[in-house]
Formats: sequence, C-alpha cells, structure tokens
Amino acid sequence: MKNLSEKDLYEPIKAYLDNVLAKNFSNHHLEITAKGNYTQTLKHLVRYDIIFSFLKTASPDITGFVLKEGVNKTIARSSDVESFITVEVKPDKLTLQNIFQAKMYGDLFYAKYAFLISPQIIGEEVRRLHNRLHILNRFRDWKVYTGQAVLEKSDKSIIEVRDIIWFPETPF
Repeated sequence: MKNLSEKDLYEPIKAYLDNVLAKNFSNHHLEITAKGNYTQTLKHLVRYDIIFSFLKTASPDITGFVLKEGVNKTIARSSDVESFITVEVKPDKLTLQNIFQAKMYGDLFYAKYAFLISPQIIGEEVRRLHNRLHILNRFRDWKVYTGQAVLEKSDKSIIEVRDIIWFPETPF
C-alpha cells in the first residue's frame, strides 16, 4: 500500500485503538484532532487549558482520555480523568523528530499513553537509540509507545489496521 497520506491513516488507527481501548477500559474517548479541533468534551476535561495556546499551529493527530471506572462522560470533571492519550501518526519511517513531537504532545497533555504509529517497520536506528539512551522514556514510567500498524485494504479500498506491533513494549 504505497502513497498513503497521514490523513488516510487517522480513521483506521483511531478505529483500531478504540477497539483495543474498549477491551481494556470501560470508559474511553478518542477524537481526531490533527487540525486543532477539539470537542468541548475534551476541552472541558483538560486541567490546564493553557496547553491549547501551544497547539495553534500543530496538534496531536488523535487525542483522548480514559475516565475512572463508573464516571459518566457527560458530567465528568478533570479530576475524573484516569489518563490522557495522544497519538501521532506518520505514513513514513519514524524519525527522531517524530519521537520528540510525540513526546511533546504526551508531555503537554500529561498523557500516560503517548503513541507514535506508522505502517513502516520501526527502524533499527530507533530501537538501538532507545536501547542505549532510552529515548522513548518520559517522566514516571511513561514512554512513547511506537507502533507499526499492520494494514489491510479491502476490495472497496477501505484501509483497516489488522494489528499494531509495539516497541519498546505493549502499552496495554
């Protein structure tokens, strides 16, 4: 599947993550935010809205959250968020700049889950750099989880993510 744009990958990756998150958490929410459009639901739950002033020219491609068990999304407060999720999607081989971009978004949202996903194989350079310098580590025990999205294309040219191969470990 050549010549996929970043935008072509948003919906399939979001659908895959929605499915995985639903198996692991009872109450999550994801939205495509690549153009800087955040729903009121997400804006309301971000504790420090000052971060949105830093996201005027660039935003995570997908942003979301996991609420504490039993909390209703319509009446949730920022203190009800168990963890935020940021996702950066790249159609090509991952670079050091991509890693720092994913770290930045994860740090701005104080996201436990900061993902960097591409259909390309995670390069040996990234693996070695992390194994030597822990480049994917963030604060606490949090990391940038890089993933290779294994794609399928149906007869109707619909792209689906069959699986994601994670590095340095699975986030779930």
